[in-house]
Amino acid sequence: MLTARQDITKADLRQQKDELNQYNAHIDAMQDKMPVLEDRNRRCNVGLVGLSEGAEGNDPIHFLHQKIPNWYPTLKSSDDHPFLELNRAHRIYTGGPRDSNKPSTMIFQCLHYTDR
Repeated sequence: MLTARQDITKADLRQQKDELNQYNAHIDAMQDKMPVLEDRNRRCNVGLVGLSEGAEGNDPIHFLHQKIPNWYPTLKSSDDHPFLELNRAHRIYTGGPRDSNKPSTMIFQCLHYTDR
């Protein structure tokens, strides 16, 4: 009777170890996917370097809607090319102390691939 309980306990322990190994393998696979997904999202960003700090005011998307067609005339609205649609726009800051002489980069994401 004691041997039977011991066998059952060993079988349960073996099953739990197998399940744990499966979960660990699944977690490893998900951790491998995570950087790929993060990088894929970053690929859509366009960086605007050298724009003076605060030039965009409180609404960077409105600022970019006004300025990008001036900087790139081919992106002006027309029948062939609809209005430039942006998902988001913001400044990114690097870690460490701020250098007031060097403005931070503004990044924005276009809704349509062809606008990039």
